[in-house]
Amino acid sequence: MGNHAKLNYIHIFRAIAIIIIVLGHSVDTSHEIMGILVNIFIQGGTVLFVFISGFLFQYLSDNFSYPTYLKKKFFNVILPYLLTSVIGITWVFLFAKHNPFVSINKIVQVGMFLTTGYVHNLPTWYIPMTSILFLSAAVLLKLEKKIVFNKYSLLFFILPVLICVSCFLPSFKRIVFANEEIMSAWQVYAGYLEKILFDTVSLFPIYILGMFFAKYRQKYIKILYQKRVLIWTMFIGGSIILFFLTYYHFLPAKLLFTNVMMILLILGYLWHYDEKIKEHEYINKYLGIIADYSFAIFFFHFYFIRGLVKLADHFSPWFFLYLSNENFHLGYWIISAATIFSISFFGSLFVAMLIKKVLEKMGIKHTRYFIGA
Repeated sequence: MGNHAKLNYIHIFRAIAIIIIVLGHSVDTSHEIMGILVNIFIQGGTVLFVFISGFLFQYLSDNFSYPTYLKKKFFNVILPYLLTSVIGITWVFLFAKHNPFVSINKIVQVGMFLTTGYVHNLPTWYIPMTSILFLSAAVLLKLEKKIVFNKYSLLFFILPVLICVSCFLPSFKRIVFANEEIMSAWQVYAGYLEKILFDTVSLFPIYILGMFFAKYRQKYIKILYQKRVLIWTMFIGGSIILFFLTYYHFLPAKLLFTNVMMILLILGYLWHYDEKIKEHEYINKYLGIIADYSFAIFFFHFYFIRGLVKLADHFSPWFFLYLSNENFHLGYWIISAATIFSISFFGSLFVAMLIKKVLEKMGIKHTRYFIGA
């Protein structure tokens, strides 16, 4: 992979993405209307991660070596996932009330946990999914270099169709998530794998979109800011339509359209204001730190959320609210979300920084192999 200067606007984008991801996991969605609004405007931060991953893949693809690429991804992504999963797997075996694989041998269970992510550390379903993207890297670059009609990359030529399919394809929620208790462990496992494969297919175009903007960043990113009014109109209009379609049950779940519009807006603004962001030393510095630790925060934050909910069950259930439509208080809801987000986000950041410091004191240079940072 080629050596390139760090793109500050993409680095800041990574910080924004992890903030949105943790916020999306910190907010209760059991109230119907608030749940729809959260789905539209907050949840889906993982889509931003996929876009950034595709962008950086293309940006660093000079002198691409498939074995070297896979080696780096194993040590920088897969290995820290495996190591940080020890916490979640231990929790499931010792404390979890719900484990759909409990009837199976524990060693086999560990493999089932790690290949799906849903049970031991819910957000890490992203790792099995993105591993498929890693394995497809060589094919994607071949398609990107394949020219059709004398000037168009085959991969980017079909991108508009792929994006349309991705944007308007409803999120897949297999019946397994509602009926785990009446299904066998292997049926549940098959359902988890099925959802990961479906999400991979639906997010593939987002990854390719990232590649596109990396390839033509000098030409097209600036247009996003110039067309920001149009994009805002599409984002707001699409959100309104999506809200009513979901509220009246015409759609089973959210669409990626709003996430794509959000990506275009964030990318356009960050590109346009990149120099001004750099001039604000503290803003750029601290967002840069968050970006540096983004994967570590991703791996650790749900453990904090799970712990907070466990504590709330015992000590203050009124505070960390998981409310029904009939029992909803906006003030408590906001306090709950803000509290869970703050503790899980900054707690994860602190733990990651502490572990990194300890590892460095032990003479370990490649701390990223352990915690992703």
